[in-house]
Amino acid sequence: MRSTLKVIAITRGLQCRYCQQMFSQLEELSNHLQLDERYQGSIQHCTYCNLCFYSTKVYQNHIFAKHSENRNQCPICGVGVKHTCNFRRHVLSHFVEKPYSCAKCGCCFTRKDSLKKHLKKLHFSKKDKSYIRISVE
Repeated sequence: MRSTLKVIAITRGLQCRYCQQMFSQLEELSNHLQLDERYQGSIQHCTYCNLCFYSTKVYQNHIFAKHSENRNQCPICGVGVKHTCNFRRHVLSHFVEKPYSCAKCGCCFTRKDSLKKHLKKLHFSKKDKSYIRISVE
């Protein structure tokens, strides 16, 4: 079972879904979740501001909304992305299944045509299919 962070906004503040404790600021709730051992293992920490998230979607939205304007550097892998529109797509790429992998270098792709472009650009192989591996799970 995958935990997801559900924060209930109440006029008094923010409430932890798991223990019902109330917090006046998001940072306090984040610290609470980081320190509570029951939630360890599935936390995603923002490398920019150290907030923690249980929901991948909430984490992705946080990165895009709070940190992508001035910094188009991926917090997951450190790759710099030139344009903001491509930055969001890049960050999301860390959280989707990538069944096509290059047997030569291990790079993974969501689409077969992306793998073919990679092979052509980096490994100079148009016809050799030996570098294509498809992951089936």
